[in-house]
Amino acid sequence: MVMGMDGLTFVLAMGDECCVLALDAKGSQVRTWPIPLWLEDKGLSLGLGRAGQPLLISAELGELELDSLALGGQWMEPYAHLGGSLTYGPDATRSRFHCGSFVADIRARRQPREVRVWAIDGLGNVYISYCDFADSSVVAGDLLVCKYEPAGNRAGVANLPMDGLWSWPSRWLSVTADGSVFLMRPLQHGVAVDRIEFGRKYDSRIEAIEAQWKQELAGLQHRASETGALDVPPDVTRQQVNSNCSLNIGYGWTFNEANGWPVPSGVTKPDWLQTTPYGTAVTGIPYCWGGFDSVDTASVPTWINFGDAMSDGEFAGNINCSGNYKAGTAGLDCAGFVSACAEYGVRYSTYDLWDYESYPISDSQKLYMDIYINRSKHVLFYYSTYSSGINAKECCTDILKDKCQSTTRTWSWVSTKGYSLRRLYAIDPTP
Repeated sequence: MVMGMDGLTFVLAMGDECCVLALDAKGSQVRTWPIPLWLEDKGLSLGLGRAGQPLLISAELGELELDSLALGGQWMEPYAHLGGSLTYGPDATRSRFHCGSFVADIRARRQPREVRVWAIDGLGNVYISYCDFADSSVVAGDLLVCKYEPAGNRAGVANLPMDGLWSWPSRWLSVTADGSVFLMRPLQHGVAVDRIEFGRKYDSRIEAIEAQWKQELAGLQHRASETGALDVPPDVTRQQVNSNCSLNIGYGWTFNEANGWPVPSGVTKPDWLQTTPYGTAVTGIPYCWGGFDSVDTASVPTWINFGDAMSDGEFAGNINCSGNYKAGTAGLDCAGFVSACAEYGVRYSTYDLWDYESYPISDSQKLYMDIYINRSKHVLFYYSTYSSGINAKECCTDILKDKCQSTTRTWSWVSTKGYSLRRLYAIDPTP
């Protein structure tokens, strides 16, 4: 959602029919821009150009003025409507935004991540947000928005409230032409809209988070020395785990009618298989709640792996994430994927992986094939870092397709979903 200079509010509606709506001050719809189907999975959000014109922004394609959408208009480079570019310097604590003669240094206590340029107001002030995380196991820290004067001097900064945040909309900050800034926070039972006030300084959360982490780490090291928990030799290398991920993500099989019909009671077919014709060759083991069927493991003794289950006519996947594993279904869920790729002989739940099979590490210690985990919800393998988040390997239902896949997760998503960094005992701690 963005607010235009003419009093209109623009809303990106992603549903059965994707479109952008223009609403007046009374909430009445005054115009609609339909979005072609091929654009729906391109990471869309809304923005405003320097003249206040609405823009469709794609993480993959760049930016496009809405009025030229139906005319096949030319996509512009990211930040092109601002006439600028964003670069990351060799110093981990800063990056830089260039816009003609305008240059702004973006500094952080640890490292600026997910740097995002929002708008230039009517006075030429530039608004930039970024995350700054503590070096701890818990993924948390500061979410800052800075106001820069046309000469590049920082005129103000605000550490945004994150209390009760339930999810992140694609456009959570809105800057009006007069420089008013509003934050939209979706909560579990409603939406809060905060007007942001800028100051010369801000109270950081990082020091308190890192102090708590040091206390926790000291306790962990003491208990480990008493129990010898970290003296257990690892079972598998990181290279092996990564290879196992690739095998399950790229596994090829044929989706036959017996694997998709009839649908067992209490089972929901994965979305991507609902539109896949029978007899189609597909890749990737589907998501299956409670499942442990990989290229070389099985949920039950009736079959030996996922391919064997498909040959036997078992049902492919189940995205009804309630109750227990449903008999006759085959595939992997998030914990099953991690358990199989780490070469455990059994499927561990997210609770087991947290409580018994891993230990916390800090952000500066993380290596590829460590895990980000929310004890009661989800777990994924960390693979690498990019400017706005992490590249991951996981089996999930909330992004792309309901199956084992390589994904990207933004820093804002990771930090508001209750994730912590941990290392599996089974994996060699060296790179």
